[in-house]
Amino acid sequence: MQIYIDGRADTVFDDQIYRRYTRVLGMAKGWEDIVEASGADYFLWPKRQAKQIEGPRETGQWRVLYADHVAVLLARKGLPTPEPLLPSPDSAWRELALGWRASGAKDLPEAEKYFGRALELMPNLRMECEWLANTRARSDRLAEAEATLDRCQKLFPDPARRKELLGVFRKRAEAPP
Repeated sequence: MQIYIDGRADTVFDDQIYRRYTRVLGMAKGWEDIVEASGADYFLWPKRQAKQIEGPRETGQWRVLYADHVAVLLARKGLPTPEPLLPSPDSAWRELALGWRASGAKDLPEAEKYFGRALELMPNLRMECEWLANTRARSDRLAEAEATLDRCQKLFPDPARRKELLGVFRKRAEAPP
């Protein structure tokens, strides 16, 4: 699949491409035209930057092909969908995405299963460790959540982060239903 730009933007791509990318990133005047003129058939963008996702969708020229907790993948309208769409290969990232989806649907046992599997596949990924702790806390298992945070601390020492998350978990546990 041919790409326009990726995370190595400022080290691999020439200055002109990088400047166009930063215009899209910063939503500078005409950024939508840059996306349209790029010739790209797919547009993968972080979900937290929703305006850059909504801009192309509002033109009517793009449709959502896939979305998860992290990103949205748009495809040009009229572009045939690859058939069959196959699931991502087994990986920690796939398990993490499935965990987020289950968590968003409030299926906490399923979310915990996916986050635990992600941690087995890639024990050094901080976010899966913290999401596993979060899921246990949301399941009213604060002691297990704290033990999971302690496991996270062995891999990613950050006492302030542990205190912050534990505070969130405890506050949630003490809140009236």
